Amino acid sequence: MRYLPSLLILALLPSLGQAQLDRSSLNGTVTDPDGGRIAGAAVTASHTATGLERKTETSPQGTYAIDGLPVGLYTVVFTKPGFSDLRFERVEQVVGETRTLNARMRIYTAAETTGVVEPLVRLDTASAAVGAPVEQRNCESCR
Repeated sequence: MRYLPSLLILALLPSLGQAQLDRSSLNGTVTDPDGGRIAGAAVTASHTATGLERKTETSPQGTYAIDGLPVGLYTVVFTKPGFSDLRFERVEQVVGETRTLNARMRIYTAAETTGVVEPLVRLDTASAAVGAPVEQRNCESCR
């Protein structure tokens, strides 16, 4: 009877160990184009299948770590004001593995713009109706 608590603990140990086996970790260093480390960059890891998001920020040394990630495919996004966002797709996290994903961010420049190629539609400010001029054509075969 006095061995019963010890046997119970031994019986539960394998199940406790297995609970941690389906997890992985992600870490790395975030740098600028010259190799300088970037502190305070946001790092977001999104599990592709479930949408689970884990977020962290880089340390003053430009490093980050996200522990306890469920295994699977992730999209990892690095953001920092003054830098262009950096996105990694299909980052595979494997059971018990610590993946190192280093990021080299580009400095954001005003030359990076989004262009619109669709024609603009005129707005009648008196009636707030949206429209464009309609052209009437004569058609001999239409009659």
